[in-house]
Amino acid sequence: MPAKFKRVLKSIKPNSVILFAADTFMLTAAFVLGYMLSNKASAVLLDRAYMPFDDSFGKWLALFAVAIVTSQTLFLSQGHYTQRTPWWEQIKFMLRVNVILFLISASVFYSLKIPFSRLWVLLSFAFAVPLLMLGRLVVRKILMDLKRWAVDVTLIGGPQNVLESLFALNSDSYNTYNVRSIGLLGTTNILKKADLPDRQKQSVQTLIAADKLESFIRDSKCDIFIFAPDESTRLDMQKLTRIVHQKRRQIGFVPPLTGMSLYGMDVQHFFGSHTVLLRPKRHVEKIVNRIFKRALDIVGSVCGLVLLAVPMTILGLYIRKDGGPVLYYQKRVGMHGKPFKCWKLRSMVANADEVLQTLLANDPVARKEWETDFKLKNDPRITRLGHFIRKTSIDELPQLFNVLCGEMSLVGPRPIVAKELDYYGKHQDDYLAAKPGLTGLWQVSGRNDTSYAYRVYLDSWYVTHWSLWTDIVILFKTIGILVNRKGAY
Repeated sequence: MPAKFKRVLKSIKPNSVILFAADTFMLTAAFVLGYMLSNKASAVLLDRAYMPFDDSFGKWLALFAVAIVTSQTLFLSQGHYTQRTPWWEQIKFMLRVNVILFLISASVFYSLKIPFSRLWVLLSFAFAVPLLMLGRLVVRKILMDLKRWAVDVTLIGGPQNVLESLFALNSDSYNTYNVRSIGLLGTTNILKKADLPDRQKQSVQTLIAADKLESFIRDSKCDIFIFAPDESTRLDMQKLTRIVHQKRRQIGFVPPLTGMSLYGMDVQHFFGSHTVLLRPKRHVEKIVNRIFKRALDIVGSVCGLVLLAVPMTILGLYIRKDGGPVLYYQKRVGMHGKPFKCWKLRSMVANADEVLQTLLANDPVARKEWETDFKLKNDPRITRLGHFIRKTSIDELPQLFNVLCGEMSLVGPRPIVAKELDYYGKHQDDYLAAKPGLTGLWQVSGRNDTSYAYRVYLDSWYVTHWSLWTDIVILFKTIGILVNRKGAY
């Protein structure tokens, strides 16, 4: 066997082959399932099978085979089988490929005048993405149990960028990055294990000094090396990255651009030059994007109000039994600083303000907690029913009216009172550039379990990195958070 062919075979990872095979099986299953269901529907409704095994059936199979091969070629080109791609980005690309291939397939059938079942085509492509997702999750679970999924990572850079990279890598639960070693660049960078976030203190096994990095990289068996330099350590990377390339290991870069909107940024390369021009976008302020976002808000709020009308009415009757109004509102700061009435189901006693003032006057611990977070973990104002509706976030359902009226959005920064705006500091403009949201990045990132400073960071990140897909992801994540009831009080 030629040496070059042996090198190619050696470079193929078992996990890549398994994922590729799982996708092949699931895409085939989608078309088979679509065929079976459409044929069953034809038999029931038309009293006959619509798709006999004739010449046209062979053309169908050929076209679907081309669709499967095209899908997997595109997935391969995006690194779905060879690199670590975030879960929601995988789904986004699957949906895009699926829609494009559906339109192409339908066009081919029409243009070639091939008799076909529209239901089969529709069902096949409708099943494709859910089955692909299921297949990849099953493969991940099996490989996790076999301890073949997680990848060991060496993180090299300056202290601040390393810490931020640690948090980002560990937030990607699907890909499971195990940061085993941290290498420090430059002579002034000092980072101790005690400085690491609690979740990383156990996984990180080695802190490597700058003068030991070359020998460590040469001997290391880590799967991925990620460089996260700061401004003073860029030149140290050139030799180190060369060594990693020689080892044929994966490599990644985290540029020192904290606070910049890199998500969806345009990248321009210059022929014959290492210079790269990055052009950031502020999608949330574009008119077309606002129209799409508003359309999603209207459809979502109307559907929500219709579906939840009966449960909200029943809850209102129970709340009314305690005395006092069913609904209450607080003045919150909206888009461009415009105040609005933010509605909620009442979850507190009727004299809540009086109870709060008394508590803050007599309990210094509670006063400090209130001044820090504007929330109390053990709030005496909350009623028995109130604990339930706050834990499940049901108390916020009336804000669907705020969304319908255009004062809020389904997804956005969390609505704040005027005196909280000072805590946003340099991020005030980000908050004021978007409508507050019924849900948001804060709600799906730990909610009340996070610090106030981190909430501000999340709100700013959402506005500067907004896309319609981001809203869709947050809405789906919100459902999971509500089911788990995590981080709410």
